[in-house]
Amino acid sequence: MNNVVALRPSTNVDDILIQPKNIEAEVAIIGSALVNNSVIDQCPWLEADDFFEPVHGRIWEAMTQAVAMGRKADPISIKRLFDQDRALSDMDGGAYLARLAHAADSIMVAVEYARDVKSTSRLRDVFRIGEEFRQRAADPTLGNDASLIIGEFSSQLAALCVDATRPMSKHIKQVIDGLVDRLDNPLKCWSTGIPSVDKSIGGGVPEGYVVGIEARVKSFKSGVAHTLLLNLAMQRVPSCYIALEMGSARLAQRMVGQLGKFNSAMFRHGGDHVKRRVNETRPMLDSLPLWFVDKPGLKFSRLRAEAAQQRMINGTRVFVLDYWQLVRPDGKVSNKADFMAEVADWCAEDAHEHGTTWIVLSQENRAGESLGGDGLARAADYLAQLHKHDAKFFAPGLEGVETLWWDVKFSRDGSSEPIGGPDNPVLYISKHGPHLAEIGQHVP
Repeated sequence: MNNVVALRPSTNVDDILIQPKNIEAEVAIIGSALVNNSVIDQCPWLEADDFFEPVHGRIWEAMTQAVAMGRKADPISIKRLFDQDRALSDMDGGAYLARLAHAADSIMVAVEYARDVKSTSRLRDVFRIGEEFRQRAADPTLGNDASLIIGEFSSQLAALCVDATRPMSKHIKQVIDGLVDRLDNPLKCWSTGIPSVDKSIGGGVPEGYVVGIEARVKSFKSGVAHTLLLNLAMQRVPSCYIALEMGSARLAQRMVGQLGKFNSAMFRHGGDHVKRRVNETRPMLDSLPLWFVDKPGLKFSRLRAEAAQQRMINGTRVFVLDYWQLVRPDGKVSNKADFMAEVADWCAEDAHEHGTTWIVLSQENRAGESLGGDGLARAADYLAQLHKHDAKFFAPGLEGVETLWWDVKFSRDGSSEPIGGPDNPVLYISKHGPHLAEIGQHVP
């Protein structure tokens, strides 16, 4: 490779030397494509910028353009690039292209070389991003917030996780094959522990869904969310509660109360009897794959960073965001509704790309309208509206309990139904915890 000319604008020799590269793979893929142009069609995701040696990038670009125009790309036709480009004029273009063609391999092997070139290009992106953020963190004049820098850094790295070597488009046959595979491996759904809620969602909380729950203030939406999450965690589903309103300590109190069969209000007074009940439930709770992010005023960049960390370190599959409108922007925003739509869209993107499930709580005004606009309604796969009955419910063993009903505003697959109604109490607030329960499950 002595005749390869480096045409990079960078003059930092040390920087060039330590950057990841695979010159042999670059030579192999270009040589194979010169001999058999169909190699280019097999690698539509490989771009000129992916090559470390700029001359290789120029050759690849010329070849792809020629093939796109229906012309043949071989050493003779591509040699014109060397004849017309002053930066390449000192190279023996014909001889160099002949050497590249001599390095040709089979199509299947060539595609693997192309993947190596792409992968190495991504490593250089990591190198570049790391250097950029190293300089930002070291510059005291910028006055940067550490959490903001970490959030942006995590977001850029997460974007590199998408497998760019897989084509975005799919033939109808591939789509049907995927449907058949799903029949053998159906979409994973996790039970909420409450039969009517499972039925309303279409069989349980689906993997890769955004489940929105809207309610007015003081309508027990946090209680609904913590009940669902605790039941999921007890099924060994790694789960995370992002608490922007109610602190993790209060949520833990409710969970202890639910399992220990007492009202968490007893924590206010303390005493050995409360401590005894806590210690009785601890072995079960301590073993659960359940984490809390307790951060009032959480910024959007930090939310993305925390979610990525939960996925990578703890294998988290289900997130509860309590509640949506309390996520703060990293800077000033001109339109709050547009920002909230961006947050909701990101939840949907995370769910669909990583197979995570997001249970997103949303505050409503007295008119039943979301305080964050309709962004969650557009992004959610399933959207429910939670209502509290004005009157208390009286039945043997359930005297004076508060009841709820659950209206379905939207379901992407159309397989859901409401839970109860204004005159049909189905769900109630159990004094244990308190937590959400179903009247039909109650045993006096």
